[in-house]
Amino acid sequence: MPTNIIDTPFTHYMAGPQPCIPYASHPEAAFAIADRITAAAGPTYTYWYTPYPDTSAHDLGTRDPRVLASIQDLDDAIGQLVRALHEKHITARIIVTADHGHLDVGGAGHLEVTGDDPLLAFLSCPPSGDMRTLYWHVRPGMHQAFAAAFERRFGEWFLLLDATEVETARLLGPVPLSRS
Repeated sequence: MPTNIIDTPFTHYMAGPQPCIPYASHPEAAFAIADRITAAAGPTYTYWYTPYPDTSAHDLGTRDPRVLASIQDLDDAIGQLVRALHEKHITARIIVTADHGHLDVGGAGHLEVTGDDPLLAFLSCPPSGDMRTLYWHVRPGMHQAFAAAFERRFGEWFLLLDATEVETARLLGPVPLSRS
């Protein structure tokens, strides 16, 4: 895990009781992983988390030279890991995955709901959830007005589903939603 998040709730959640090796750069991580695999007495599994290039692509867009440099840096580090293992005659399976892709969006692609947003007047509390999936706690009797205001404001970019639609589509799993 990157040094700056080694002792955070995220890392503790991801790793559970397993030890984490901090690293400051992609090459440092690659060499630490190679050393760990080399020292292992048998088969082993190593999870390497890196927030880059994802974080910089969110901030700068996918075509920014700094993002492209970050991609090249990660690719070079993976190459260093492969070479280090090959030199030690170690066969390993390396799987690279990401949690999503990226599409660059124009100026309207970053939309926010701030503390003075008119949509908040329809709510019993601020939205919850995360950046990609917000849960809107609409006041009783305000659902149609909220839906109309939401559609005018965000309808081009987002789909608003009520709890019944989410449950019917089983978007949160096969078990019915709690009524409390």
